[in-house]
Amino acid sequence: MRILICLFISSIISVKAFAWNEKIANISENGINALKVHTSHHETTAARPISLILISGLEGTCSKGVWFDSTVNQTAYSVALAALAAKSSIQITYNLDDISPWGNPQYCALTGIQLNK
Repeated sequence: MRILICLFISSIISVKAFAWNEKIANISENGINALKVHTSHHETTAARPISLILISGLEGTCSKGVWFDSTVNQTAYSVALAALAAKSSIQITYNLDDISPWGNPQYCALTGIQLNK
């Protein structure tokens, strides 16, 4: 029981520590430049599940946009696709310290996305 409680507490602490360098950005109706999806045919296996939302002007080194694993985050992908198709504004949360899996700091991890009216 104590081990489970410690694991639970350590997971909360690590999540909060991970979230310290998150930023929020409001993206206008025309602010998404593109939504890029890698397919199962991509030569780099690690890049296959990764989707990119190309957005200019984010803080930190995230000058090209944000990334996320679309196989795990289907809802985030759906919201990004809906925003792009409908030209809706969105609010995103992204982590400056969690750069792309391939090591490019110009893409930061998407940690939240909100579709606006």
